[in-house]
Amino acid sequence: MAKHVFTLKQPPITDAFDKQVPNLKGMWAVIIETEKESDRGMTLVLSSFLEEVIKRLLLAIMVASTPEKDFTEGPSAPISTFSSRIKMAHALGLVTDDERSDLNIIRELRNAFAHQVGANYAERSVKDQCRALKYTTTEDLENARDHFRTAAIALIIALSNRSVVVSKDR
Repeated sequence: MAKHVFTLKQPPITDAFDKQVPNLKGMWAVIIETEKESDRGMTLVLSSFLEEVIKRLLLAIMVASTPEKDFTEGPSAPISTFSSRIKMAHALGLVTDDERSDLNIIRELRNAFAHQVGANYAERSVKDQCRALKYTTTEDLENARDHFRTAAIALIIALSNRSVVVSKDR
């Protein structure tokens, strides 16, 4: 049985892509950049991008006159953290149970890589968390880095597209 690993060797012209699919602006640059990043850099870049996507998804359903900063910035802002954004998006039905599970795994891995300088995808605990990710196209469960990267990119694309849909419904 052939193994399929998600890689993007030939990036499209990013400016043209950004114009054609504005809700994914910057996505190709992030995908290409993360191929070159260290384990730590890739994890932090993709999880930060994903956190911003969830923020945009939540803001897409708010009344247009709602002051964004009141909800997303500062110590008393109700959706200022990755964790609170995941919980709120799930509670509002904007993410599925599987997406919530993967988002929480990605958040936990982001915290591990941010606070443990030597964290890497060869560690058994990291591999186990990556195996639990559901949003992936890779069949190579031993390649935890690709597993994480594929899941994060798939979620970024799915949730970016969802924010466009829900904003049109409001």
